Amino acid sequence: WAVLTNLPEPLLPDAPSRGELVLEYLHSDAPPAAALEELLARKVSGCCLLAGAPGVAAWGSTGGRVAGLEPGIHALSNAPPGTEWPKVVAGRDALRVALRGPEPDPEALFAILADRSVPVAGEPWSAAFVATPEFGTRCSSLLLVGRDGRVEFRERSFDSRGGVTGEVCESYALV
Repeated sequence: WAVLTNLPEPLLPDAPSRGELVLEYLHSDAPPAAALEELLARKVSGCCLLAGAPGVAAWGSTGGRVAGLEPGIHALSNAPPGTEWPKVVAGRDALRVALRGPEPDPEALFAILADRSVPVAGEPWSAAFVATPEFGTRCSSLLLVGRDGRVEFRERSFDSRGGVTGEVCESYALV
């Protein structure tokens, strides 16, 4: 699995799509950290990449370093990994609370991602969920992996006003 977020930097001219990094990772046989080192060293516009396989994960960003992830709760935004924006801290804290029960509730997890509160006055992008005509949240995704190997992927898509335009739900078992 892999997740990509864009960094708020100017696009590099003639750079390939950042989305290709996800596809290339998924076709790679390399461990996550090694694959990310190679992918993020390429000439691509600013982004963060989080990737993993059963039992192992890594994250990194263009112009930054790649690091393996230890077990625990981590949060990634549109800033280099480890950046402690207020929305990142609030989201990670809310996730800790949501995971206290026996089974995570997808609606509670989507609610964390849908938080439109603006912690920095006058900066709409400081919210976890951004809805402006120019840019903003266009999808929220959940990847739920059970101890039994069952995997569920859910994704909600949004228009520029933040209205839900669709939802996908796929389930499968790890091999």
